Amino acid sequence: MIDIAGIKAQCAGKAYLMGAKANAGTNVTISDITALSNADYTIGGFGLWPTGMKEEMSASGASIVDATGLNNFTPIALEAANPNCLFLVSDASKLSNEKNVLVKGEDGTYACANLALESGYSFRTPYSFTVEAASVKKTVGPNFGTFVSPFEVAVPDGCKAYNLTGVDENNVVKGEETATVAANKPVLLAGDGECTFEAEDVTVEATPASLVNGILNGVYEAGTTAPEGSYVLQTQDDVTAFYKVAEGGKQRVTPFTAYLALPTAAAVNAKSLSVSFDNAGTTRVDDAAAEGPATVEAVYDLQGRKLGTPIKGVNLLRLSDGSVKKVIVK
Repeated sequence: MIDIAGIKAQCAGKAYLMGAKANAGTNVTISDITALSNADYTIGGFGLWPTGMKEEMSASGASIVDATGLNNFTPIALEAANPNCLFLVSDASKLSNEKNVLVKGEDGTYACANLALESGYSFRTPYSFTVEAASVKKTVGPNFGTFVSPFEVAVPDGCKAYNLTGVDENNVVKGEETATVAANKPVLLAGDGECTFEAEDVTVEATPASLVNGILNGVYEAGTTAPEGSYVLQTQDDVTAFYKVAEGGKQRVTPFTAYLALPTAAAVNAKSLSVSFDNAGTTRVDDAAAEGPATVEAVYDLQGRKLGTPIKGVNLLRLSDGSVKKVIVK
């Protein structure tokens, strides 16, 4: 048995046994280990593109495929189950892919003609590169969503973006509207439906270890979980708010979104945090479950409009402790 756990730990698990030889007796020593610290797959050679390898690549959830060693004469199309997979080449003519191809120049820098990403799938790059046309598809809603982009991009029509800075005394998140989403800086979005964030002639920096903007922490990798005590944006009982990750709980965070983490000094213990930002002319009010006695301070309908008294149907009651309670009047 060959144990390479120690070596795998030193290179983020990307260590593979390539060969071994036997010494005298029963001992075995490793003769060659290849550590793939940057790419999930490395492809080289020339000739036909075997069906078996094509199927293996198509089913792969890889984020990076290093194909700089390809010497084929006829362009081939590389595929992966992850639509955000990046393909590295030394010569653009080696691939027929229309997107996410990074061409390595003679000076060692990378350039991409078309970077087309989809939120919900993993993304990472160990290299910085320039992009002629970049885009990220993002579905926002209901009402709100969190978002992080690997490149700077203007906020498209149909939604608004906010840099979250803290939480007020009523356990409502605070923030400032921004017309631009900075690279690797997560924001809160207000809107409903699919938005496409597009930019031209931008630079994508090597993926940083942390993606922090104010109280939001962004995520690019699938399988990431929000730490205990942080808050994740969810819709529960038709109410969208930041809900606290319970002790011992494990809450997965979708790639290209973010979770909310407050400093210890904030001393906020609410089970959820309200979101109240202007969207399409009205203020949406969302639930913030709080404990203790409270009195009704204001009444709203589901569109966020303030009412004098409760009306027939669903009403949102803002209480004196900052929470919002949904009630139905028959």
